[in-house]
Amino acid sequence: MPRIASVRPRDTASPSPTPVVLPVSPSRWKGANIRSRSASGTPGPLNYLLQPFGVHHVAWLSVHALGSVILVMIWQWTPFMTLIILAGLQGQPADTLEAAKVDGAGAFATFRELTFPHLRPYIELGILLGSIYLVNVFDAVRLMTNGGPGTSTTNLPFYLFQQVNNAFDIGGAAATGVVTVILTIIVATFALRMFARVFQFEEAGV
Repeated sequence: MPRIASVRPRDTASPSPTPVVLPVSPSRWKGANIRSRSASGTPGPLNYLLQPFGVHHVAWLSVHALGSVILVMIWQWTPFMTLIILAGLQGQPADTLEAAKVDGAGAFATFRELTFPHLRPYIELGILLGSIYLVNVFDAVRLMTNGGPGTSTTNLPFYLFQQVNNAFDIGGAAATGVVTVILTIIVATFALRMFARVFQFEEAGV
């Protein structure tokens, strides 16, 4: 797995990225473990934590398959998105915040008028990068639900896999692959433009 360079936090109230990055590594084998335990009805860690609230022995990947995959994707990519937002926060000029404080602006007004507009390109960049991955996600669907129940969690890459390995429809799989590549190129084009916008944003010192 490629190493992720951590961002050195400032002396201000910036959280250390080290404990945030750790959940990325075990996400794939954890998804397989959740599938093997939850789908079989064996009480896993989530069911154990929810027992005090009256939830007992829920087969999450059978009853809430799509929601389970979405939650795992959020858990897997939250550290990366957090690092993007942290980089944006560290790139915000401190003198602007000090000037707002001198003018009597409160915390909410400072965030609404200064911090959030500054973070907007970084948030949009994170959304686009996440979209590129979601168009091509395969491992979580294959390990956790195998596209089921039925076709409730089947996406384009997994449908392509089924066309080749189950139906032996090479032509249909090739057409699906072309559609997937086109969608990836469209999203990647917007992502590259957003990269250029972020760099111009930083060079301008806004």
